Amino acid sequence: MTSFSGPAAVDVFAMLTLASGLKLYAKTGMQPNRAYTPTAMMRAASAHTGQKFKARDYLGAADALTAAAHALRANLPDGNSITARAAYDAAYATARAAGNSPNAACDAAAAARAAALAAYDAA
Repeated sequence: MTSFSGPAAVDVFAMLTLASGLKLYAKTGMQPNRAYTPTAMMRAASAHTGQKFKARDYLGAADALTAAAHALRANLPDGNSITARAAYDAAYATARAAGNSPNAACDAAAAARAAALAAYDAA
């Protein structure tokens, strides 16, 4: 069984859940819950992806969220090295605190992870 944890994994889950809610609303007109109004979902989609969407482009926003979530998930650490995981989490938190989107944060964290794994392998 595969599992992952940490702030980046939480963002992946949030983006995929939001994409599912947008698809539900676009196809049926049903809100997933009271908090997920169309406006709130589109605002959250913009916050997660860093893109502006047209007012009723629910499927476009869902597709962008799904693509961003899959890109972010592809760069999650595999958990084989505690040092690499710690470097990844620290770089991700720093990038998010600086206001970068999850994709930019993930790129910075992946670079830190690669450096930590290289140092781990060299030791």
